Amino acid sequence: MDPERRRAFNIEVHYAFTQLFYFVAVCCLESYTALFLADRGLNNSEIGLTVALTSIGAILLQLWVSDFCDKHPGIPLKRITVLMYAASFAFVAVLYAARPGVALTAVLFVLAAAPERSDSGLLNALMIQYVNTGLPVNYGWPRGVGSLGAALASLVLGVLVAKNGSDILLPIFMGTAAVAMLCMSLMPPVGAAPYVKKKAVRASSYGEMLKSNKALVLFLISVVVLGIGQAPVWTFINRLIESLGGSAKEQGVVIMIQSGMELPAMFMSGLLLRRFRPHQLVRFSFASYALKSLLFLLSGSTGMLYAAAMLGFSCFGFYGFAGVMYANEIVSEPDQKVRAQSLISLAFSGGIGGVLGNA
Repeated sequence: MDPERRRAFNIEVHYAFTQLFYFVAVCCLESYTALFLADRGLNNSEIGLTVALTSIGAILLQLWVSDFCDKHPGIPLKRITVLMYAASFAFVAVLYAARPGVALTAVLFVLAAAPERSDSGLLNALMIQYVNTGLPVNYGWPRGVGSLGAALASLVLGVLVAKNGSDILLPIFMGTAAVAMLCMSLMPPVGAAPYVKKKAVRASSYGEMLKSNKALVLFLISVVVLGIGQAPVWTFINRLIESLGGSAKEQGVVIMIQSGMELPAMFMSGLLLRRFRPHQLVRFSFASYALKSLLFLLSGSTGMLYAAAMLGFSCFGFYGFAGVMYANEIVSEPDQKVRAQSLISLAFSGGIGGVLGNA
């Protein structure tokens, strides 16, 4: 293995472990959101409002952080990402140590979940920084390890929640978030990239960026619309499963199947990107989301939900890497690279799509 490929592989391994523990933490805080908040006394309307406020918080935070990163390329992106993890850890610790009333529970959950959601776009941007230095790094398989972690965690957490209650999620989140912070801290430094060497006279604003890039605007709109449809399904997946006679255990199985099916698609990302353009894979992914949603609508049993969840292979399995590569492809200005990844991330079900869909 030549030195350049060895360095790229080292980055991929560190990134894979970072994604693994990040998505286990995500499962703790987001996969069972409705169940946890209901156990803490919130009704369906209050849960929907809390999740929508979380998305708004993530949007505002990610816009500010991505803008800050593009204007200060000398500050390592991994350091900012670790600080976001730390904020989530602190608020979850408070939520775990105390049993506040409904209003304060909602506030603490928003403060904990918004930074955690914002980290998704920053993690994508970090890997794109390596790509843009010219290193032959593969984004797909390390991200696939994250999906594997989500799949296994969902199955185990479903059993644990059914047996011990939803409060068990909080200490598990803190443990996995701590490991994720350690993995991120150990990521190798990003080398000198062309856009780091060439300092722009003035960084463009978000308005200027969007005004000059119609392809990015259309992509963002399509992701928002997709997120509007997906967000409420996953926020209230427990209600759907309960209506079919299932429990937290069956919810864990559904999430495990969907996340598990993403893994082979992500591992095949290199092969797929050599054969198809990123925008072609994104289109196919959107069509798969439409089909999966239809099958969820028609499901009359948990078994049918399991079958529909298998479309995760071509839903987020394709979108997870193709969307990241497409955003990087259509944004040419160096000072807009981190912003582009953040915008795509916050447009989906964890951001603007989530606000509109959950509300």
